[in-house]
Amino acid sequence: MPAAMAEPLKEQPSIMQRGHVTVTPPPALLDKGWRTGPAQQEKMEQQPDNVTDMRRIGPGQPSYGINPGLAKSGDKGEETSADPEPITGNFAEMRQMDTAGVDQVIDPLRISLKDGRIVQLTGIDIPGLSAGNPDETGDIAFAAFSFLQNKLANKQVRLYQTKNSKEGRTNRMGYHLAHLALSGDKGEWAQGTLLAAGLARVRPSERNPEMASQMLALEEKARRGKKGLWADPRYAALTPETAMRSLNDWGVVEGTVHATAMNNNTIYLNFGADWKSDFTVGIEPGVRKKLAAGGMDPLSLGGRNIRIHGWIRDYNGPFIDLLSPAWIEILTDNASENKKGGEQAESQ
Repeated sequence: MPAAMAEPLKEQPSIMQRGHVTVTPPPALLDKGWRTGPAQQEKMEQQPDNVTDMRRIGPGQPSYGINPGLAKSGDKGEETSADPEPITGNFAEMRQMDTAGVDQVIDPLRISLKDGRIVQLTGIDIPGLSAGNPDETGDIAFAAFSFLQNKLANKQVRLYQTKNSKEGRTNRMGYHLAHLALSGDKGEWAQGTLLAAGLARVRPSERNPEMASQMLALEEKARRGKKGLWADPRYAALTPETAMRSLNDWGVVEGTVHATAMNNNTIYLNFGADWKSDFTVGIEPGVRKKLAAGGMDPLSLGGRNIRIHGWIRDYNGPFIDLLSPAWIEILTDNASENKKGGEQAESQ
């Protein structure tokens, strides 16, 4: 049953002052914990370890945010700058739409363009922004917001969308679902940069599975380097035993498949001996066909260590409906050899 819609907020959005930057959170964010009372102001001041004070960068720059190019050196804490290579993407599986100017970064997932369109960054999830757990609201979402402001404000960007013109280009709110890259020779990729900094998690949708393999590789590198959110044990991958902690939320679960079964043409991956209570993944025929096109047979996954991304619901224990091949990875000791379910299927 769909959750009841929240009542409209009666208060007006507050204005947060952060050094050189004035931030007006939209009402949707105020309902997700982006309030500006004393507790929230204190949270803003308590910067996570990977958030660097940027006041020394110069006028017009955000005074709070992530700056991967700054490093500490010397006994006196002297700062030295570096110029890391920008994160770029291979958009061959996407359609380049047009180039537009950025008017405002609304929140860590939504950008308004000067022509009036609102773009939602597809394929990623920002912990604390869309999650239902109030304990997650805070540092990562704020850091990602400031990071995007620094990267995109008043810049020209290229929009890449799915090649399917019938669905997947807009959502029910009328927002344009796209990957963004700065225009110019380097073409820094917004989603890829957030993932590489550990400020987002991969969340490819059923209608927008493109770029999943590239995004998962960036996420894995950030996870192993304990960057951003991956340094926080709250965001570590769940196990089959702890999956219920993210009930009714997006989660990532790692574990060994105990057994596989098929019932009414649906494949079930069971992660325990009791299918009525253990963590289970359900795979419908349509997704199974896509997995087969990529060389993966779910019925052969017994005994394999896998990583599952998806929405966790309660159905005889924690349960994920595998809606896209991009949501499953077969893990190996070498992350570069991890097999993504949609790696071949989505490129065909």
